Amino acid sequence: MRTRGFALVAGAGLAVVTTSATRVDAQEHVALPPVNLGGSSFMDAVGGPGLLVRQAVGVYEAQRFVGSNGADTPGSNSVFAFTSITHLAYAAPFKVLGGYWGGEVLVPVVYASVTTPVGSGSIGGVGDITFSPVIWQAPNTTVLGRPFFQFVNLDVVAPTGEYKSSALVTAGSNVWSFNPFYAFTWLLTDRLETSWRLHYLWNSVNNSPGPGYGATSIQPGQAVHFNGAASFAIVSWLRAGIADVCLAGNCTVDSDCGSGGYCSPSYGTSCGAYGGVVGYFCHTAKDQCTNDDQCVDSGSGYSETGYCGYQPTTGQWTCFYSFCAG
Repeated sequence: MRTRGFALVAGAGLAVVTTSATRVDAQEHVALPPVNLGGSSFMDAVGGPGLLVRQAVGVYEAQRFVGSNGADTPGSNSVFAFTSITHLAYAAPFKVLGGYWGGEVLVPVVYASVTTPVGSGSIGGVGDITFSPVIWQAPNTTVLGRPFFQFVNLDVVAPTGEYKSSALVTAGSNVWSFNPFYAFTWLLTDRLETSWRLHYLWNSVNNSPGPGYGATSIQPGQAVHFNGAASFAIVSWLRAGIADVCLAGNCTVDSDCGSGGYCSPSYGTSCGAYGGVVGYFCHTAKDQCTNDDQCVDSGSGYSETGYCGYQPTTGQWTCFYSFCAG
């Protein structure tokens, strides 16, 4: 048995390590693996030949989980995650098709521990490594008379992280992912710029899914996601600005949902509260749930509390049981 799906995701951030319960959801939803939802920084696409070495460190801790309505989920819940990502990139000093060619590799190292009403678990080690054989920095050009920079990056995520289908927390997703993106930076004035990235994601088959899926293999869906940033140069070495989060959805107010419907914010289908709200969607009479307290799964012989979220592949709200940290 194989299940597949498609999702449209818009957001900003970086997810590297996932912590997922063995049960997934009552509808056997196939969640996307953790991916780079976009790391647009200031002056993102400005580049040239040379070597880049960057070390990113992150610490995440939560002593409670909340549902889509903002209320605490019952039971003892906590998560702690430490991640360290080594990023190496190099562009050769010669040009190909008028632009500079290079490559990159990102190696995440993680320690994560999770406690839920189901139990507790921890993991430490190398996560899924991202590499790109092709980064092409296009020739500099102008748009409306202002400098415009752009590049293409063909990222591949390898399943190098430790993975156990029965584990409460894992460092790997057990799938290959192809996650290319296009990035550009446009200098609107001498001090003001905006930078954006547009991503596409494809995932391979996972031949060892958790028991909650009820399948011998699963394949996470495809996704299209984007993010952006804008900044202003205060002085030559200091910029201040904002990062943009673009929310998907099919409503903004209750009246968009017709008679008897109403509009609500939803967490994503794979990371729950960690991923935050991904969009606003209509509740209808066809939904499998309306509140988080309706999402208690006892099909495996134990009780597990999840959250009620919008499933884009069916157009209905349903229960999910996946959580992330990273």
